[in-house]
Amino acid sequence: MTTYELALLLFSFYLSHSIPDIMKKVLPVSMVCIKTIAASSIFISVVMGAIAQTNTSYNANTTPIGGNFSTAFGVEALNVNSGSGNTANGYWCLSKNTTGSSNTANGYAALYFNSTGSDNTCNGSQALYNNTIGSRNTANGFLALYLNTIGSDNTANGYWALSKNTTGNTNTANGTLALFNNTTGSSNNANGYSSLYSTTTGSFNTGNGYATLYRNTIGSNNTANGYLALYNNTTGSNNNAHGLLAMYNNITGRNNTASGNRALYSSKGNDNVALGDSAGYESLGNGNIYLGKKAGYYETGNNKIYLGNDSNKTILYGDLSTGQLLLGNPQPMGYAFKGTRTLNVLGGILADSVRIVLRSNWADHVFADDYNLTPLKALSRFIETNKHLPGIPTAKEVADDGIELATMTARLLEKIEELTLYVLQQQKQLQVQQRQIKELKQMIVKSK
Repeated sequence: MTTYELALLLFSFYLSHSIPDIMKKVLPVSMVCIKTIAASSIFISVVMGAIAQTNTSYNANTTPIGGNFSTAFGVEALNVNSGSGNTANGYWCLSKNTTGSSNTANGYAALYFNSTGSDNTCNGSQALYNNTIGSRNTANGFLALYLNTIGSDNTANGYWALSKNTTGNTNTANGTLALFNNTTGSSNNANGYSSLYSTTTGSFNTGNGYATLYRNTIGSNNTANGYLALYNNTTGSNNNAHGLLAMYNNITGRNNTASGNRALYSSKGNDNVALGDSAGYESLGNGNIYLGKKAGYYETGNNKIYLGNDSNKTILYGDLSTGQLLLGNPQPMGYAFKGTRTLNVLGGILADSVRIVLRSNWADHVFADDYNLTPLKALSRFIETNKHLPGIPTAKEVADDGIELATMTARLLEKIEELTLYVLQQQKQLQVQQRQIKELKQMIVKSK
């Protein structure tokens, strides 16, 4: 029996025992009027209450849901709500919500602990379960953003995506277990199964592909595109890896760029650049540049540059610490540069024209009036002792260090000019001797 029916029964009993018989004759007519008035009052109250509340509830709550423009489907959905514009579909959906507004929750216990957070959307069992005041989050999938409390502007799509996020903001996770362990890290983007799985507090990372940046914890500003790219990175930052297994074993290295399958695969260092399949594969050092397929494949040192299209087809090798380049050695790892000159060439140079700019003076000083030309006797003694001309390197020095072409050309010209002076001196002596011979001949003729 309803409360309405009980009230009418009690009212009839009262009238039948407390009023005169004459009134009892008109009671049925009065009862009809009373019922009509009561029913009208109840109808008006229900309609006005519905208009005032503007909520729809299909649940097992003991009291209607509060707030405005909210809809609840499921046991204890929006149970203590006073917010507006919320939609809850499922058992315990938005159960603890108080003043949070414009939330949409679909699934068992979705947004269960949300209290004042607004503009959240979640689809999946226990998605955004622990969210309290976090806002503008989107979670799609079982336990997606499960532990999120106050983090905002996060997007999680996939089973357990961003499941452990608590206060991190502006993260995007697409894929099962993507950004699973993230807690306070922000502005991360993970796309792919287990992408950025171990990241906890690292921020501004982007992982696209299966298990990219999987072991990353606090490393930041990393970008990984490709299957298992930067897989073992933990604390390394500012790295860019593009390609299958690119920078796979990097752990703490920073400021590296690898583009190509298995590029910088074993890298442990910093500031390396590798472009090409398996370029710098075994690189362990710092500041290296590898350009081409398997360029510098076996190099483990620092500050080297390789240009080639295979591990044994290097066309150019360089040492960036000394600024020297080598041509002509297809497998130059460990090569020791000779001297300090910028370019070392093995195998010779063929050119139709070579122009050299001198850094020192040309040899014209030999013809100056004050030039001290070594006497021939002194020159003879020097040659006998040293077995080479003054100012010219020995055979051993040339074998060890080579020659500086411009300097050597100037020195050879100096010797040619000195030789010219010696010839001119000899010519003068010959002329004197010829004149003396002529005079002697004339004296002999006269004496006859």
